Amino acid sequence: MEKLSLWVVKNKTIIIICFVILTVASAVCIPFITINYDDTFYLPDSSATKKGLSVMQGEFGRGGTSLALFKDKETGKILEAKGHISRTEGVSKVIWLDDIILSLLKDSTSGLDDYRKVDYFIRAVNSLPKNSNATGTDILTALTREFGEEHIYEVISLFSGIAEGVFDFTDTTSLDKPLGLKYTVLVSSLDSQVEKFYMDKNALFTITFEEDDYSPKTYKAIDDISAISDDLYLSGNSASAYYMQQNQLTEIFNATILVALITIVVMLVFSTSWFDPVIYLITIAVAIVLNMGSNIIFENVSYLTESIAAALQLALTMDYAVFLLNRYKKERKEGLFPKEAMVKSLTASFSAISASSLTTIACFVTIMFMKFKLGLDMGLVMGKGVLLSLFTVFLLLPGVVILCDRVIMSTEHKAINFTAKKFSGLICKYRFVVVILAFAVIIPCGIFANKNTFVYGSKATQSPESRGIVNRNLIEETFGPQESLAVLVPKDDKKEVKLADSLLSIDEVTDVNSYAYLKNKGFEMLFPDSMKSSLLGSNSYNRIVLTLDCEEEGKETKALINEIRQEIENVYGSDTDYYLLGNTAAAIDMENYTHKDFTRISAFSIIAVGLIVALTFRSLFIPIILVAVIEGAVWINMSIPYFMGQEMVFLGYMIISNILLGATIDYAILFATNYKERRDKQTGLAETIRNAISHTLRPIIISGGIFTACGFILGAVSSFPTVRLLGESVMRGGICSVLLTITLTPALLAILDKIIFRKKKNKEKV
Repeated sequence: MEKLSLWVVKNKTIIIICFVILTVASAVCIPFITINYDDTFYLPDSSATKKGLSVMQGEFGRGGTSLALFKDKETGKILEAKGHISRTEGVSKVIWLDDIILSLLKDSTSGLDDYRKVDYFIRAVNSLPKNSNATGTDILTALTREFGEEHIYEVISLFSGIAEGVFDFTDTTSLDKPLGLKYTVLVSSLDSQVEKFYMDKNALFTITFEEDDYSPKTYKAIDDISAISDDLYLSGNSASAYYMQQNQLTEIFNATILVALITIVVMLVFSTSWFDPVIYLITIAVAIVLNMGSNIIFENVSYLTESIAAALQLALTMDYAVFLLNRYKKERKEGLFPKEAMVKSLTASFSAISASSLTTIACFVTIMFMKFKLGLDMGLVMGKGVLLSLFTVFLLLPGVVILCDRVIMSTEHKAINFTAKKFSGLICKYRFVVVILAFAVIIPCGIFANKNTFVYGSKATQSPESRGIVNRNLIEETFGPQESLAVLVPKDDKKEVKLADSLLSIDEVTDVNSYAYLKNKGFEMLFPDSMKSSLLGSNSYNRIVLTLDCEEEGKETKALINEIRQEIENVYGSDTDYYLLGNTAAAIDMENYTHKDFTRISAFSIIAVGLIVALTFRSLFIPIILVAVIEGAVWINMSIPYFMGQEMVFLGYMIISNILLGATIDYAILFATNYKERRDKQTGLAETIRNAISHTLRPIIISGGIFTACGFILGAVSSFPTVRLLGESVMRGGICSVLLTITLTPALLAILDKIIFRKKKNKEKV
C-alpha cells in the first residue's frame, strides 16, 4: 500500500488533470441520461402486468394515451382546439364526440356543415325527453323550444337515419303515441355518449400518441399541446410523467445545493480549519458528478434513484474525506512534510476507510437481488457512487490537500471537543436501566412498524398537489371517476357480451366499453372506426375498458379486482390467459413482488453486514450487538409514521430500511472499535466508556448531522412522495441511530463486557 501511496503523491498533478477532464466529460453526459418514470418497467417479465403490456403492445401498438380537459368552451372552440392537437407532432389521433356524431350523420341530408352538425346534435340530445311515455309531439315541442321553428327541419333531418324504427316524424298519425322502451334505450345511449365527452361546456379529449407514455417524443407533444391553451388540463400516465420530469432537475439541483450549504455549516462548526469544508466539498462534488455522468452506461435510470443519488452520496461518503484529512493533520503536527504526511496517511487510512465503505456497499449489493428491478437500478447507481467516492478520496484528495497545505494550516482554529464525563458516567452506572428502557421502546416499535398503511401505485410517485393529480381531480369533478382498467380477453363476441353484462352488475363498475356488447345491443353505430381500433385487437385479443368508482389501491380495491377476475374466469374459464392492465392492477402486482422481496433482502442485508462486522472484530457477540442497535433504530424510525397516521410508500420503506443499516452501522462500529482498543489496554470499564464516548461523539455527530440534514432537505424539497418519504426516513434514521449508538451500544458492551473479553483473554492465554 505504501508504494501505491507514493505513486499517488508523486503523480498528483497528472491525477488532478485526469479528474478535471473526467469531471467535465461526465457533466456533459448528464443531460443525455434517460430518466424512467414507469414503475412497471421494473416488474419481472413473469409478472401479469409485464406479460399483459407485451400482449397489448402486440395487439394495439405501443402508443401512450392522455385525457385532456378543455374548460368552458363552445363547440367551435372545442373543434378548433382538437384540430390543433391532432396536428401536433407525436400525436397519433384525438377522439372526441365529433368522431361519433359525424360518423352517425354521414348520410344526413340536413345540409349543415360539420360544426353545426356537432353543435345541433349535442343540443338536441340534451333537450330530448328521456321517459318511455314520450311521444313524437313531445320531441317536436322540445326541439322547437331549443332551436326555434326556423331550424326544426334541419334538426329533424339529423336524426332521420339514427331514429329509423324508433320514431318517424313523417307519420303524423303516430305523433301522439308513446315511443316506448326502444326510444328510451336509444336516447339513453346517445345521452351517455355525449356525457362521456361533453358536460357543462367542458370537453374531454382522448389523445393517443405515436410512441409510449414515457417517450421523449410524447413529452414534446404534451409540451406543445399545453401551449395551445391555458384552459387545457392533461391527465394520465404520460402527462404525469411529463410534469414529474419538469420538476425533477430543479429539485435535484436545489437539494444538492442546500445539502452542500448545511454540510459547510456543520464542517465549519466541527472542523479544525476554516478551509476544510472546501476540500471536502471539492472531493465529494467531483465524485457526485462522475457518478451522475457515468449513469449514461445504463439504458435508463429510475426517477427515484436520480432524485436521491447526489444528496445520499454526499451524506454517505463525506466521512471518507474527513477521515483522511484528519489523519493527514495528525501526521503534519508530528513534524512530517506535506508529501511524507500524505503518504503515511494514505497507507494508514486505506484499510479503515475501505472497511467503513464495505457495509454500505454490501447493503446496496443486497438490494440488487430484488425481483422488483428498481433495487438493481438503485444498487448499481449508489454502489458505483460509493466506489467513485472512494477513488476520489484516495486519488484526488491527496493532491488537492498537498497543493492547499499552506491555506489549510494557516486557517486552523480551535475545534469543539466533547468530554462527556457526566454523560458516560450515567450510561455506565445505569446501563441495565438503559437497556431495559431501550428494548421496551424498540420491541413495540418493531411490531407497529409492520402495521403501517402502505401504498404502491401513483400515490407513491405523485403528491396530491402535483399537477397530474390536480388535473385528474378537475376532470373527475366534471366527468366522474376516471380510474380505468383495461381487460384483455381472447376474441369471442358471445363470451365478451356475457362478461360485459356480468361486469355491469358490479356496483363499483360505472361503465363497460366493449364493441361486442354495443354491437349486440344494436348500437355499433356509436363506435366509429377511429374508436373500434382501440378495442378490437389485430390478432387474438380484444380490449374491454372498465371505468371504476374506487380508490387506486386499498383493501376495497383489491376485493374489487378479485371480483372482476372471478367474473372473467366464470365466463372464459380459469385456464384462459387474460390480462388486467391499469394503475390498480399494477399496484397490486408491485405489492405482491415487493412484499416477497422485503423479508429476503432484509435478511441478506443483516447477514452481510453481520459478517463484515464479525470479520472486522473477530467476534461473535459484537456484530450481534451492533446490528441489534441499528436495527432497533430502524424499527423506531419506521414506526413513527404509524403513530402519526401517515401512509408509507412500501418501496421506500424497504429500501431505506436496508440503506440505514449499511449507512449508520459505521457509527456503532466506530464506537465499538474505540471501546475495544481501551479494553485491550486493560483500561477500567467506566474509563473505557468515557474515553470511547469522548473520542467518537464528535465524528458521530458530524456524520449523523450531515446524514440527518441530507434527509431533511430531500423531504422538504421533493414533490415526489417516495423521495419525500426516503428523505424523512433518512432524517429520522440518522437521529435514532446516533442516539442509540451513544446510549444503547455502550450499555450493551458494558453488560456483556466479561463475556466478550473473557473469551479474548482465554485465547491469549492459550
